Amino acid sequence: MKVFLLFIFLSAIWLQALSMKPYEKVKACLKRQLGYTVTANTKLDDKEDSLQSKCFYHCLLEVKGVIANDAISSEQPRKVLVKKYGITDTDELEKAEEKCHSVKATGKCELGYKIFKCYQSITKH
Repeated sequence: MKVFLLFIFLSAIWLQALSMKPYEKVKACLKRQLGYTVTANTKLDDKEDSLQSKCFYHCLLEVKGVIANDAISSEQPRKVLVKKYGITDTDELEKAEEKCHSVKATGKCELGYKIFKCYQSITKH
């Protein structure tokens, strides 16, 4: 009986996570990263390199599936490079992955911020 109840509980959590809208997922990620709830009235620091901004970029990439467990995921980054940034040439994709997916980060939300900035730099022509 206990195992069954645990299964039901975990299934409910899993289904809730799947049904969350992207905005809600970003809010949940920001709460986890920053430690407070972001509301419609929350003013985020508009400096691009502030912790709030870095965590916002990190959370966006987490919701897109580029980052999982504070590491770059395996296949989703390529899909984002193709869909969001329009990179379809195989050589260009490999160069972008080599450059952007080898970044190292140590601070909170640094990985997402560095990947986001790298993606921006390779798409500016």
